[in-house]
Amino acid sequence: ATETIKEMKNDVYGMDDDMESVRVKMQMITKTSKELDDLFQDKRVQVDKLVRIRRLLTRLEFLSELPERLAVMIDKQSYKEAVELYHKTISVLTKHSHVLSFKNIKERTEGMMQDLTGKVINLLDDASLEAIKLTQYVTVLRMMSAPRGRVLDKLLNAHKKRSLGMVHSFMTSTSTVNAKMERLDHSEAADVSHVREFHQSLVVGLIEACKGVYELYAPSSPHSSKHTSVAASPVDFSAAFKDLRAMNSVVMAEYTKALLSSMRRFFNDFNDVFTSVSVDYMFGADIVGVISHKPEDLENEQIAEEKKQEHFRKLSNMLDERAKWLMLARQ
Repeated sequence: ATETIKEMKNDVYGMDDDMESVRVKMQMITKTSKELDDLFQDKRVQVDKLVRIRRLLTRLEFLSELPERLAVMIDKQSYKEAVELYHKTISVLTKHSHVLSFKNIKERTEGMMQDLTGKVINLLDDASLEAIKLTQYVTVLRMMSAPRGRVLDKLLNAHKKRSLGMVHSFMTSTSTVNAKMERLDHSEAADVSHVREFHQSLVVGLIEACKGVYELYAPSSPHSSKHTSVAASPVDFSAAFKDLRAMNSVVMAEYTKALLSSMRRFFNDFNDVFTSVSVDYMFGADIVGVISHKPEDLENEQIAEEKKQEHFRKLSNMLDERAKWLMLARQ
């Protein structure tokens, strides 16, 4: 144990020399590192300056290409994206508008946005547009601070024309229901599907009309951003929904008239044809009962049986069709 303690004592004395050597080397490393920092200081400043210049040039290039970018978006009908890009850059262009190049870009982009506003407003006159498309155009116009009153008039008029056009097309397409009822074939199932499709499409259109008015006038639209126009007053908001209700009243009156007319026509024809087919079915059953006692006339018996089965199929189809119409009436 004594020898071990002496050896440990000698090792500790040796560690002092080693630590001194490490300290000297660390001082040399620190000195060399400082010399390198001083040597590359000028280079570092130059690199930072070049990086800032590169970023500036990239931004300048982006701004110089802004009109072309907007033109491409407008050609692709990406109107909302074009307006968002315009709002992201207009503040920079306005801030540096004292520079001639920035001023020219600003004036050019503002002109493009004015033309786009007029173009989208005119698109609302197209009653053939899908209802959801009309709502999307209203979103763009709100972002561009377009006149709310003018946009509202065109929006409601477009939905009114679109809905009444759907009613007219439906009435025209169902005018041949009597001929179809006489055939009593599988195509009858398409009539109820057609009425249901008409019902769903028209209701979806009216829902989109409500969304469009809300998007235009609501104080906090779900699609709005910091670039949208100032929120409308409660009075304007109430007046807009009054106009919406008036439009819906006109459309719903025609819609109800068309739907009831179609249902009334079907059930009247259903009663007539059902009675006729029932009589034919009973008559065919009587014939089978009579012929069944004449074994020598097997061919006529087979024909009568086929006729009976055909009437049974028609009766079954009519009952299925009636059930579908009743379900649609409940909806």
